[in-house]
Amino acid sequence: MPAKAIKLVLSDTKLHTQVAFAGVVNRSQEDIISRRNIGEARAAELDFFSAHPEYSSVTAHCGLHNLAKALNHILVEHIRALLPSLKTSIEEMLDKRFHELKLYGDPLNGQSAGTR
Repeated sequence: MPAKAIKLVLSDTKLHTQVAFAGVVNRSQEDIISRRNIGEARAAELDFFSAHPEYSSVTAHCGLHNLAKALNHILVEHIRALLPSLKTSIEEMLDKRFHELKLYGDPLNGQSAGTR
């Protein structure tokens, strides 16, 4: 895909998606063989996007750091959306168990189960 088309996708002007794209530069086999560390690879990735004439205007949408932030945001929002129903389910299960416990009656001789 040409750089101009990628720029349109990264700036979300070409494809309108619910979740943004993040451009990344993957480590090559040569990087792995030469034991290039992740910090160096991320710095080179930032340099690549900053120096490239097509990508310099969309640098905020590029890099592993931005991908991680976007994925973290998606995860947090997903958890936030699920928590109310999870809380309700747990409360319903607790209510059922407390009702079941009451069916067994009061503890013998006024003792709780933990003191027997």
